[in-house]
Formats: sequence, C-alpha cells, structure tokens
Amino acid sequence: FFSSWRRIVWDGEDGIAAVYPNPADGGRLRIRWSAQPGAELPLQITDMSGRLVWRETLTAGGFLNDTPVN
Repeated sequence: FFSSWRRIVWDGEDGIAAVYPNPADGGRLRIRWSAQPGAELPLQITDMSGRLVWRETLTAGGFLNDTPVN
C-alpha cells in the first residue's frame, strides 16, 4: 500500500530535509525543512496533472522546522 506519488522541486538556498510519513496517513504529511529564522518558504503541492491542491507561505521559527500539511 502506497500513498499518491508527489514530486518535490526545491529551488531555494535552504533545504527540505524530509517529507513523511510514506505512505501518507489519510492525505496528511509533514515537511521537515531548514532555513534561517524568519525566512519565508513559499510552498505549493500539485497533483499529477499539475493542478494546485495546496499553497502556503511558511515562516521559519528556527533553523529546523517541522510543518504539518493536511
């Protein structure tokens, strides 16, 4: 049993360390990412056809951040 396939494209200076769990639990996942405190991360999730399903601009609270996505 696997969750839907998702492509992650990162083009910023900071980095995404992990997207978990795999498989996703009921469409919920978490993104662990690193950035300078106060930095913004514009995040978009699309389905396989390229249709936008989630968009949010995250702000780093510290160097390592863990953000839920529902």
